[in-house]
Amino acid sequence: MSIADFTMTLDINPRFAMAYQNRAEAYYYLKDYGRAWEDVHNAEELGAKIDAGFLKNLREESGREK
Repeated sequence: MSIADFTMTLDINPRFAMAYQNRAEAYYYLKDYGRAWEDVHNAEELGAKIDAGFLKNLREESGREK
C-alpha cells in the first residue's frame, strides 16, 4: 500500500490506528520525519503500540525525541 492508500483509509475511518502506524513507516522511508512523527503520535493516541525498533530508528534519523 502507499501513502495515498493509507490517507484514503483514514479519510474513511480516522480512528484506524494501524493506518497511521503504516503511513508513519512509509513517511520514514521517504525521510519525511515530521509527518512520520505526526502519524506516530496519532497512532499512539488511538492506543497503538509502536515498535520500539522503529521508534529508535526514527529518533536517530530525525535527530529528535518525539
